Amino acid sequence: MGEKPDKCDHCEESFINRHALARHVGLVHTKTSHVCHICGKSFPLIGTLKRHLKLHDESRMVTCDACGEKFKGHARLRSHRIQQHGADPLVCDEWTHTGERPFSCPHCEYAFKARKALVGHIKKIHTPGYVAPIRHRCPHCEKGFGIGSLLEGHVRQVHTGERPFACDQTGCGKAFAQKRSLVLHLRKTHKIGEQKTRFKQPSRKPGGTTC
Repeated sequence: MGEKPDKCDHCEESFINRHALARHVGLVHTKTSHVCHICGKSFPLIGTLKRHLKLHDESRMVTCDACGEKFKGHARLRSHRIQQHGADPLVCDEWTHTGERPFSCPHCEYAFKARKALVGHIKKIHTPGYVAPIRHRCPHCEKGFGIGSLLEGHVRQVHTGERPFACDQTGCGKAFAQKRSLVLHLRKTHKIGEQKTRFKQPSRKPGGTTC
């Protein structure tokens, strides 16, 4: 075994480098805690708090309705839609204003406001052998994901154990790492939320309709 030159001043433990020693002192011997200003949860290390705060970014991000990718700000979302989906973000999709989800997945309970979102969902979730391009890496285990929201759910479920999406139905008490899991739970168990409904595909006028 190699030498461990960095010895803890508070106990008999020794470590291979100062980084490991500092982490040990922060976790074991430091009473100071770093508190999340959003939810009040406390952490012994500032680095752990920073990783936790990233999980709160989800509520401040906007989602692409075609593929589920999330972005900080509408400008980045518009750029993504043009580059990745060839979509003109200034062309109005009237279904996004009504709350209806006329495009239902034939394989599961999901329904979508836009046809492109349904196509992307079927491609990523229900196409055998499909491998999504890796855009996001887990900082804890280096596992890769094509969509940022999947990475966030993975971190909660595997590494932090956080389940921020709780069922509010009396006597249930279940909580989930991902919002979509809560939505499916409410639909299947409590029959709450948008039901899978079949609609006729909306006809489009050439050039679309502008807002």
